[in-house]
Parts: sequence; structure tokens; C-alpha cells
Amino acid sequence: MNFYLDIPFTFPGNISKTFDLIVPAGNSAKIPLLVWIHGGAWSGGEKRIFNDFERFVYRGYAVLSIDYRLSNEAVFPAQLEDCKTAIRWARANAEKYGYNAENIIVGGSSAGGHLATLLGVTNGKTEYDVGPYKNYSSDVQAVVDLFGPSDLRNLPTLQDAINKLVNNDESLAMLASPVHHVPVYVPDFLIVHGTADRVVPIEQSRLLKTYLFELGADVEYLEIAEGIHGFDSSEFYNIMNKFILEHT
Repeated sequence: MNFYLDIPFTFPGNISKTFDLIVPAGNSAKIPLLVWIHGGAWSGGEKRIFNDFERFVYRGYAVLSIDYRLSNEAVFPAQLEDCKTAIRWARANAEKYGYNAENIIVGGSSAGGHLATLLGVTNGKTEYDVGPYKNYSSDVQAVVDLFGPSDLRNLPTLQDAINKLVNNDESLAMLASPVHHVPVYVPDFLIVHGTADRVVPIEQSRLLKTYLFELGADVEYLEIAEGIHGFDSSEFYNIMNKFILEHT
């Protein structure tokens, strides 16, 4: 297992961030890539907030955990632009680090799940491709959304964080809401949410599921009974791992 930690990257505004990459030993032509986006209400958190990536790498795929500009550093859509830049970076550097980035699965929890979902529903929309590596695609082939918001205009539990993210601009709140996008094409989705989540109510994921079904997307949906915000279980892990391996 090869660890490449704190890979430096500079986003617009001369804001320095880093990526962590873990690559399993083996045939680089066959090692797929999972890109993980951390949560933290868009205003906090960092790429090691979920620090158990080795358990994924042991299953045979590489994991790239990314940082992005937080809401105190830039207003939306900067966060989406940064995530798309990270996807392009991953494709540009696949040969250097030894993994296959032809099919990229992106995942995240909470705010990270929201950004992962936005990546999926903006596949093919080049207006969000801001920054370097523009000769590479930022499209993703599958999305793992763990209890992420889907409609930022109807989420009173996170209203202060949303106002900060969009600078109190209702039009930006709509732009930041995955269910208000009309995608060029939509990837496969795994959506997991706890029924006892009081931070991001489960209705947010139920709305996303309905929206994706209406688009004709292939959606795997799981509700964790009595699961709170930030749950973890062997059932959830096995389902997520199976989904990832099926889409590589």
C-alpha cells in the first residue's frame, strides 16, 4: 500500500489545500479510483475527517481524499469547481501514481455527499470546469451520497451554514441544490441516510431519490433504521463497498 499524503494544490485566490492518495500495490492498469469529499457544513472539516480509508484500499481500489475551499474562503460554486478540478487532476495524474481513472467513483458524507451529488448531476456541464487540466474530463461514473443535502432552499437545520455558503443569495441556493439541476447525463447512485438524522433530515435523500428516478437513473437507496448523522455499521460498509466494486 502506497501513501501519498498532503499533495499540495493551489486553488483560485492563492488558497493552498492538499490531497491524500492511497494506492494499493498491484497492477496499476486495473486499480480503480474512489474520490472522497469530506463534510463539515461547507465551513469546516478536512480531508482526514474520515480516516479509515485503508479498509477500502484493502479491497483493491485507490482512494483520493480531497480538500476544497470552505465557505469562509469562497462563495459557491467555488466548492463545486474545486471538486471538479480534483477529478481532472486525478485523471491527469493517474499514470504517475499508478491507478486507472477511466471510471471514477465519487463519494462523500453530509456536505461532502452534497458536493459528490452535484458532481454527478453536473456531468457534461463545462461551465463549472474552472482551473487547470481542462483537457481532462471532470465527469464521474458513479456517486456515493451519505446523508447529503439535496435542496438547500428547504433545509432550516442548516440555514446559517447555507447562508454563509451562498452569501444569502437565493439564486445561488438554487444553483447549489442538486434537485434543481437538469443533467446532461446522470451516473449511477448509492444513497444512504439514517432515519433519525436531525442535521440533514431524511426527507432530503427521499427527495433526491425521487428526482433521480424521474431522470431514469439507476439508484440504490438505503435507509438506516434509527441511524443518526454520521452513522457507521458493517451493513452500510458492505453495501457501499459492493456498490463501488460493481462500478469499477
